[in-house]
Amino acid sequence: MRSRAFVILPGSYIFLALGVLLVPLPWLTAWLLAAAVHELFHILALRLFGYPVEQIEIGMSGAKIKTCGLSGLRMSACALAGPLGGFLLLLFLRIAPRIALCGAIQGLYNLLPIRSLDGEKALRGIVEHYLPLRSAERLLNAMENCVLLLVTICCLYATMKLRLGIYPLIAAALLIVRNKKIPCKATAGRVQ
Repeated sequence: MRSRAFVILPGSYIFLALGVLLVPLPWLTAWLLAAAVHELFHILALRLFGYPVEQIEIGMSGAKIKTCGLSGLRMSACALAGPLGGFLLLLFLRIAPRIALCGAIQGLYNLLPIRSLDGEKALRGIVEHYLPLRSAERLLNAMENCVLLLVTICCLYATMKLRLGIYPLIAAALLIVRNKKIPCKATAGRVQ
């Protein structure tokens, strides 16, 4: 049985509906366009290196591109292509400021070395190229925990000292829950 090349999971409809209700339409549109550019750059990098795109899956945690045989420095390059696409949108800051800003924010977020994000995949490709697998895994886990701790501290500071309300803490909690819920092997061979 052949799998479908493009899959939209039911949870993504709920996420989009919440976005329509909570986010002004120009910002939601800009966010979706920036996300499309991000994923397009991943696909372009995969094609440039000769890897097939087996499946594109859109769900509540974003888009995932399934491919095969991706590892090492090529995995790093393909993972970094998405954030690069977001940062290139800054060239259109005067023409489309919302899209440029959304692309830059998505790029920065995706560069975090946290499981299931592009930053972790890029770092994994580099570290696994130079270190044995077990050592690489320990180093990546330690770095991930440090980044999560740093994000939590920054969110606590934003809540307590900058008086930004509870939203930074909610964002940190969602990031931690999202990270601990997705095992590493479930995202193997995927670029988000």
